[in-house]
Amino acid sequence: MSVPWVWRYHPYPDDYFRFSFRGVAALFPDFDWGTPYYSTNVEGEFIAITEENKGADNKLAQFGPAKNPASAPRKYLPYLMVNMLGVRR
Repeated sequence: MSVPWVWRYHPYPDDYFRFSFRGVAALFPDFDWGTPYYSTNVEGEFIAITEENKGADNKLAQFGPAKNPASAPRKYLPYLMVNMLGVRR
């Protein structure tokens, strides 16, 4: 299963489908899930979502200048997908 995690807002048909790996596991409780991964828009880039790697999605953020020079730098998150492989019990 692959679902968007961090992605730009896309209103057509509407924007209802942002599930965390825990949300997917809650929706499908009859599955045994392997290690979930984030994937980015860089080919072959997969980051394990583990307890030791907590906050990996946030660590991938980059900062750029704000439109208003008096403001703090703007935070940009990469496009991420949550990828999970599960087996039905």
